[in-house]
Amino acid sequence: MMKRLFYACLVGLVHTCVQVAAAQTRLHIASPDQSVQLQVQISPQGLATYQLHYKNKPVLKPSTLGFVLSKPAVHLQKWSIAQVDSTTVDETWQPVWGEVSSIRNHYRQLTVQLKDLSGSGILMNVIFRVFNDGLGFRYEFPEQPNFKHFVIADEKTQFQLAGN
Repeated sequence: MMKRLFYACLVGLVHTCVQVAAAQTRLHIASPDQSVQLQVQISPQGLATYQLHYKNKPVLKPSTLGFVLSKPAVHLQKWSIAQVDSTTVDETWQPVWGEVSSIRNHYRQLTVQLKDLSGSGILMNVIFRVFNDGLGFRYEFPEQPNFKHFVIADEKTQFQLAGN
């Protein structure tokens, strides 16, 4: 009887661990030469974070993404992933003046559409561009019904540097 109870508890524990692992979402994208690695993660509690490695060394530790809006009054800090898209861009453009006659614009882009879990249903895109020598990202609020105007009270974006 004790043996069966032990195995039942063990199976329950493994099932719970699998559910927690499945609830955590991780997305990866790398620069064209693979030297810069970006990871975007949604925790089981809905916290959105990103982290960055350069040549397998941490540059940014997990850093949060989010906003606090005053109009409408909502904390945009708990998310689920609504949609993901990625693309690669490799183009050359000519500056009007400068030291070089052409500039190569080569990056991989990851667009993560997040949906607010606080009840507002607000959608927000985070667009990451991973270059061979760095990272850039921006926020974008796509057109959506019942969300035409807003006022940002606080930005919750973090940049937790891994080193000095």
